[in-house]
Amino acid sequence: MQLFKNKRSAKWQIRYLDEHGQRRDVSSGTTSRKVAEEYGAKLAREAHQVRTGLLAPEQLPLRAHGRRPLQEHLDDYASWCRSDGQAEDALRTKLRDVGNLATSTGCAYLADMTAARLVRHLDKLMSEGLAPRSLNRVRSNVRAFLNWCLHTGRMASRDLNKRTVPKRNEALDRRRKRRALTVDEERRLREASLLSGRWWTYQLVLWTGLRRGELAGLRWDDVDLEAGVLRVRAAVAKAKRDDELPLVHQAVEALEHLRRLCPTGCGMVVPRVPAKETLYGDLERAGVQGRTATGSCAANAAGERIDFHALRTTFATRLANAGVAPQVLKRLMRHGNVATTDPNDVELATSDLGAQRARAADMAAMPHDGPTEGEQ
Repeated sequence: MQLFKNKRSAKWQIRYLDEHGQRRDVSSGTTSRKVAEEYGAKLAREAHQVRTGLLAPEQLPLRAHGRRPLQEHLDDYASWCRSDGQAEDALRTKLRDVGNLATSTGCAYLADMTAARLVRHLDKLMSEGLAPRSLNRVRSNVRAFLNWCLHTGRMASRDLNKRTVPKRNEALDRRRKRRALTVDEERRLREASLLSGRWWTYQLVLWTGLRRGELAGLRWDDVDLEAGVLRVRAAVAKAKRDDELPLVHQAVEALEHLRRLCPTGCGMVVPRVPAKETLYGDLERAGVQGRTATGSCAANAAGERIDFHALRTTFATRLANAGVAPQVLKRLMRHGNVATTDPNDVELATSDLGAQRARAADMAAMPHDGPTEGEQ
């Protein structure tokens, strides 16, 4: 094996005899002589092993893939997932989980991703408070990436299975308990967040049940105030299907104020969804809920908390308390199979809900002049 440089590149070139005994020149990809020597010695050694029968020729591509940085494989995987039509938010989670494993355990190359390292990584996440359900998601995403590497000829085998990396017991999952806001708590939250303009975002969720991601992706093109309909596009919906929601007057009111507060030319209904810390601050100022030393939401005596998703919980609780039929409730919350629900039943339920006397009287007692754009 010899090292040399040419006029076309500052990187060291490697000359060695390949597996067929032919002279071959390749770039080392580095300007470091030491690294180039190590790489060249490995190429020459592998070629000699093939010529002497110690190594099968088909193993050379696998070894070449093993020498590529892990990030290159992840980039190829991301391209394949996008071409397969996978959702961008799900792909970001996959890449984040694999990337966190690599960072946590020092996996620089594909061959470094072993079962022992994944178990060590999962144990570390568990010690940091990650729930079993989330740990299983990390395990599944890492296995999906390695399965793709296996099927694309980048790995000969993998040792991640139920025996080497067992699933965590989700029955032990410490799921967050959420509770709905009371009418009085809604009133106080309104008073605490009205001047900032955030109340109209909260009110929209309280009367539509939109999830945070659905709210962030909601465009004005999806809203028809005259018809009183809001469309949740499949691209942003959790269920990955198009849905239409009838709007009660409280939701229409919130949208009208958000339209006035929206920057000129902005196509998004809520250009900036309030961060969870912002909501926690509003709730704390409203005297609804305190915060922990780390800034998270504090639980009450029953272990229940109010976070952004609890606004959706409030919408569901309001529907149930109004006597909405379970099948209609499913449709409005967009849970499960709703294909057989009569749309007329849905419109009737939301109409009855919006006309509740106690709620209407409570809201009527509040001022309806929202903040101007300069008061945001």
